[in-house]
Amino acid sequence: MDVKRTSVWLRIIQALQPPGAALPTSPAANFTKLLEAAAAMLGDSEQQFDEWFAQYDPLQATTMLTDWERLLGLPDCCDAGTTRTLPQRRLDVLEKLTMLGGQSRQFFIDLMARRGIVITIDELGNYVWRVNAPMVNEHFFEVGTAVAGDPLRTWGDSSMECRIGRLKPAHTRVLFGYA
Repeated sequence: MDVKRTSVWLRIIQALQPPGAALPTSPAANFTKLLEAAAAMLGDSEQQFDEWFAQYDPLQATTMLTDWERLLGLPDCCDAGTTRTLPQRRLDVLEKLTMLGGQSRQFFIDLMARRGIVITIDELGNYVWRVNAPMVNEHFFEVGTAVAGDPLRTWGDSSMECRIGRLKPAHTRVLFGYA
């Protein structure tokens, strides 16, 4: 119970009641104590509404974040199998709501920068372009733990590759280089 909200609501209720001795406004009166109880309930309702209303902002959402994600189809196929933190999930919702899309180099550079990945893009001609990204998730073949047929070395960021591959212009081909 918020005392400040209660006192504000009490003043509002008392201002609406007709004047006279039948409805006293003194703090010691029983009728005022009854109105204080009603004012406390209105104050609590107002506080709950404020908390609920904050859920409409994806950057503040907590209890309704799963509803935002469900409505927007998140997490998408590019985030399958990854654990996302609360701030990352909020940014995913905001990005999905506000992203306009694009086909320029800068669009893809900005897209990855929002995810903390610095990339450059080279256009190689014939509708082929290469995304240059830092080396991540590098794994080497280890004798005793790997089996025949396993690659000698793997690397890459499958989430980045999926996201760019899904948003790239359909008539182009994208290559990924890691350094």
